[in-house]
Amino acid sequence: MKMDDSQKELVDKWVAEKWKGYIECPVCQHGKWGINSEIFELRSFHGGQLSVGGPVAPLVAITCRNCGYTLQFNAMQIGIVKTPQHQRSAEIDVASPSEKEASDEHK
Repeated sequence: MKMDDSQKELVDKWVAEKWKGYIECPVCQHGKWGINSEIFELRSFHGGQLSVGGPVAPLVAITCRNCGYTLQFNAMQIGIVKTPQHQRSAEIDVASPSEKEASDEHK
């Protein structure tokens, strides 16, 4: 799905806020990136069979302009796609080891 102008603006704002400093491509070590104007889908795997109606993660792709290595960011997290109610309850928060230790200390 192609992003409209308001979605592009939100993505640009989100990237400007989150993208800190020079980020080098882990493959070719260049630092020139481009934001794709499409929203892509990542589907859950069902043994190679197409699953209709299953969970889908909408993604924004940011691609290295030198080698094509692609970073993917969740479009719902960015705020350009609404999170379906049924998906909110299915999400799992995973704490980092340091967050878990801090939580355990307060018990």
